[in-house]
Parts: sequence; structure tokens; C-alpha cells
Amino acid sequence: MSPGLEVQIRLRWPEWFGQHSDYTKSLMGHGFQHGDGWYRLLAKTFERIEPEVARFNRELAAIGTQFEIVEVKEKFGSLRIIALPTTTEIICAFMDARYESLTICELCGAPGAFQTEYSQTRCTDCAPPKR
Repeated sequence: MSPGLEVQIRLRWPEWFGQHSDYTKSLMGHGFQHGDGWYRLLAKTFERIEPEVARFNRELAAIGTQFEIVEVKEKFGSLRIIALPTTTEIICAFMDARYESLTICELCGAPGAFQTEYSQTRCTDCAPPKR
């Protein structure tokens, strides 16, 4: 994802990205490893989990830890969001985002489809030419 969009996400939810410079705890030092087209889906997903994360962090404070996003990437044509620790509700939101990403072009955000030949999700304008 472009640096400008990454900054918007990190500024909106700064407490979720605390270990980004320690690669033994988080891979977020590599940034968001997907195209700009999934930015709105990512923001929508984070907005969805925000109340659950706030509730969960109150519980986690008792043991001296908190929720953290440790990796956001494209894998096999879909959006993958990984966080530790987490809850079932958060995992369900991440799975919903994964499945929805298969209908959104990773590059431009237009309606898209999974391209099995390249393991990418693209719209007709962004899809590579057929071999």
C-alpha cells in the first residue's frame, strides 16, 4: 500500500502498531504488503473491530499486554490480517475481509474477481493479459 495510505491507517489506530520496528514481534516494519485498492476494505474492517478491541484491551491491561496488528498482506489473491492476541469476533471480521477482498481489485478498488492463473484479485482493467 502506498506510504500516504499507510500513514492514514497508522494515525487512526496508532496503538495497534506498537512493535513495528521489532521483527521478532511484528512484521509491520515491512508495511502493509498489498495494493491501494484494499485500503477502504481495511479501514472498514478496522472500524468494525474497534469496539471489540477497546473492550479486549481493557481485559488485557490486567496482564500487561494489548491487541496488536502484526502483519497485513496479500496472500494467494486475498487480504490477510494477523493480530496477537485476538478474539473470535476479531478473527471473524478478518475472515470476512479476506473473503470480501476476493471481490475487490487489489490495485484500484473496483469490483474484481480472483484470477486463478496469477493468484491475484483484479478488475478487468488491471488484470494481466491472458497467456
